[in-house]
Amino acid sequence: MNQLSDVDFFYWNNVHSSTYGIRVLNQPSPVLAKERLTSITVPGRSGTLTMLEGANVYEDVTITVTCALDKPHEGNEGADMRAIEKICGWLRGEGGITFANRLDGYYKARIANQISFDQILRGNPHRIFQIQFVCKPFFYLASGLPRQEFFTSPTRIENPGNIPSEPLIRINGTGEITLMNGFGTMLVDTSGHEYIILDCEAKLAYRGDRTWPGDPLVLMGTRVTGEWLTIPTGASFFSWSGPAGTVLWVTPRWRCIV
Repeated sequence: MNQLSDVDFFYWNNVHSSTYGIRVLNQPSPVLAKERLTSITVPGRSGTLTMLEGANVYEDVTITVTCALDKPHEGNEGADMRAIEKICGWLRGEGGITFANRLDGYYKARIANQISFDQILRGNPHRIFQIQFVCKPFFYLASGLPRQEFFTSPTRIENPGNIPSEPLIRINGTGEITLMNGFGTMLVDTSGHEYIILDCEAKLAYRGDRTWPGDPLVLMGTRVTGEWLTIPTGASFFSWSGPAGTVLWVTPRWRCIV
């Protein structure tokens, strides 16, 4: 593979683009997502009234990447078609996209366009095609993926992102637990269960492990009341009250808006 530079690649679902002979011709610049809002015209009033849907609610962003496909070895007829078939099997659906110029994190994205390989199949020497990724509005930092374990209340935590994060929290303990952090308080009842998982981004409470048949998925939304927790930017504290021995496993999901 002829490398254009040290940033001529991306990872889609943790697979390097060079695996499929793809080189990136342009790395995307950071994109600031638009806030989700409604503009209302009020009779007798100049301009419009702007109504935000909520705090930290943004539109998806579309990131377009121009790529080139390596030429097959001479005499290898049909190689282009086989390569395209493999690429189409890989570049589909939803997943994580990491660009070479921002290796410290990723976007949650889906493939948006029907990728055209006309130039390649027609023998065009430039062998160029485009991929459009429709991305969630946040850039997720890789440092927010490792799980943090909290044994004592309160416990200090620091958010390096530029907006509040929406963590994944597993509460290990049985009984009634009051959990506080950031801008909210949650009342959680795990009576009769060893743990409960709170997905503050998806707004779901559940228990279960899809990889282990002995622990089936059970929705537990009726066991939770209060505000879904966020972790503010900078330093803050997790605190809780409840049965002795309660332990929190927190995947913080640090993120940035650009």
